[in-house]
Amino acid sequence: MKIFTTNLARIIYALIIGIFGINHFINAKELAVYVPSLIPGGIIWVYIIGVTLIASSISIFMGRYVRQTCLLLSVFLILVVFVVHIPGLLNPDIMQSSMFNLLKDSGLAGGGLILAGILDLRDVNQ
Repeated sequence: MKIFTTNLARIIYALIIGIFGINHFINAKELAVYVPSLIPGGIIWVYIIGVTLIASSISIFMGRYVRQTCLLLSVFLILVVFVVHIPGLLNPDIMQSSMFNLLKDSGLAGGGLILAGILDLRDVNQ
């Protein structure tokens, strides 16, 4: 049962991450407003993050390098919380969505850390 529930959690997490990655391409212009002005490149970062999320989703879904992917993805999401969402709380135009995204990305980071903690290649390949 543990293997079934762990793999189900892994697949659900991979799907959610993949959907967020696709969303970065569909809504790139809307998401570009969240890129801090201190970081050069603007919308290109939205596309880079989209590719990163889709690649992470594929890795997790395929059961390859899941632990490493989840750890790196969690570190990335925590950085996004500090670099994008916390400063966004100071901007009245995006304060509410920044709070929502801060909570979402914190939760996804936590989920990635949980998966990284319980998954290893032995679990995924059984």
